[in-house]
Amino acid sequence: MSVTSDISSLRQVPLLSRFNDEELRVLAFGCEAMTASRGKQLFAIGEKADHALVITAGRVKLETGEGNRTRIHGPYGPGTLLGESALLSEGVRTSKAVALGRCDLILIRRTAFLKMLEEFPHAAKEIFRERANKFQQTSVELARIGRRLQYIDNLSRENFRK
Repeated sequence: MSVTSDISSLRQVPLLSRFNDEELRVLAFGCEAMTASRGKQLFAIGEKADHALVITAGRVKLETGEGNRTRIHGPYGPGTLLGESALLSEGVRTSKAVALGRCDLILIRRTAFLKMLEEFPHAAKEIFRERANKFQQTSVELARIGRRLQYIDNLSRENFRK
């Protein structure tokens, strides 16, 4: 892939869509194009998460859990960023990613992403703002779930007393 096509592919990712060509060019130079065949495991649960993947062609499924508790998510296609959290912080994978057919991907290393943010501080502010909004939405949703669980707990306690 050329840097121009990489920039075009990176721009399809919602997290990266607000960045200009110069910013995406810095990021693209630190990226690596890769191809995966059907059934290829792209990353595994528990693996060190030091990069994210952008799907540029093909489809990928994610699997969470293990054994009979495995859940399938997807399929995900072009413009999807897999492993977004790995760009911002160290951690381990909480899912397994598997190519459902031939896939073209762009591998973004955390180091390349952080370099772009260092060179363009306003980009870091944009990412921070988006992550803060996402965190707030998650907090609201968790509070709603907490209220539902409390209601269920109260019902079960009332039934137990009878």
